[in-house]
Amino acid sequence: MLHLFKKVYLDFDDKINMSYDRIICSKIYGNNTDSIELAKVFYGKRIASADSIDNLIGRNKSYNTFLDMLLQLDDFSDNDTGPIYIYCDKESYYTLAIKWLKVILPFADDVSAWKFFKSHIFKQQNFANSRLSSTFRFTRDNHTWLMEEARFYSIWRDQTLSVEERETFIPFLQKNKSKISVEFLLAGYLYDGRNGGALAESITPLVRKDLEKYLNEHKELILVHLQRTKLQEMLGVVNGPYTFDNFYDMPNDSSPLVNVLFKQDIWGDINVFIRRPSSNGSINLSAITDEDIENLKKCSEAATVAIFDVEGGFKTTYNCIHAECDKFDFIKMFRTKDTLDVDDLNKIIDYELYHQKHSAGAFYAINLGTVNTYFVDFLLNSKENTGALRPYIFEMPNET
Repeated sequence: MLHLFKKVYLDFDDKINMSYDRIICSKIYGNNTDSIELAKVFYGKRIASADSIDNLIGRNKSYNTFLDMLLQLDDFSDNDTGPIYIYCDKESYYTLAIKWLKVILPFADDVSAWKFFKSHIFKQQNFANSRLSSTFRFTRDNHTWLMEEARFYSIWRDQTLSVEERETFIPFLQKNKSKISVEFLLAGYLYDGRNGGALAESITPLVRKDLEKYLNEHKELILVHLQRTKLQEMLGVVNGPYTFDNFYDMPNDSSPLVNVLFKQDIWGDINVFIRRPSSNGSINLSAITDEDIENLKKCSEAATVAIFDVEGGFKTTYNCIHAECDKFDFIKMFRTKDTLDVDDLNKIIDYELYHQKHSAGAFYAINLGTVNTYFVDFLLNSKENTGALRPYIFEMPNET
């Protein structure tokens, strides 16, 4: 799955899900019609369908130009909060991706584009069928999706984009500047500081979602192990001990380390319920005080020690949740605003570059399936190498 802009994605054609609004460009599925009976069950709209790019885009086709297709999807995105997928076979996937890269990356050539795309496909091969997949469909033979390098170069050469044609994209790019893939905004910001505000806005939902995931992980650990006496001791419960007779009452205990995970002004009226992490804000981060953050860190340490370190130094991968507890300080960024600013962005980049001691972070959260972490690593490692960054910077026509 390749993120284009807003909630518009390219995805493999054997992951077609009728629950989503979609364009289909596939030799196998493009000429098929939706079953009337299935259409009654699934609510996604088939926007357009063709068996090839040539039959999707061109004179007397569904779209006269690639820009026309993007503009229609942009309008649909403005009127619908759900994702929109362009499901493609391999040839169409690469062709549309290259068309997109040529629009947003004017300094990229076939070699630099191939390096990016190879890393992208490698991630898809490893994670498309994982528990982190955004759909519930499995990709068949996903190891075959990496195209031969020479074929990629051939498609790149064939998909020409003149200066004049690229200028027609200016209004669309201006409107969606902060909605394109965060990696390319990051490349430009590391290159010369450009698009800082757009990058801060773009990374905001990623940071929020990662924080919610992290908070929920702690809450989940406590809810799973309510009866553990060592955990109760480490959390300093006031009205314990809690046993099979009364463990239901532990979320209401007045211990600060328990209370912080169940406060209604943070978690809502149904404060025991664990919601799916969301970039839209299912947890009220603005209500979390400095004292709450310190209690969260103590809670993290208590849970780690009580649950995983008591039997002769026994450790599991869950120990990493405490190693990440400095991320709780990112909550302060959302206390008085919904969107991060450039100062916040600099703190996050500094954290990623110099302070990270674990495998998850603002750019690296493993559940953020649309972020190419391999490419992000390359960008951060190339922070002082402007020559390496230049091919990947987003620039609009006539931009200074």
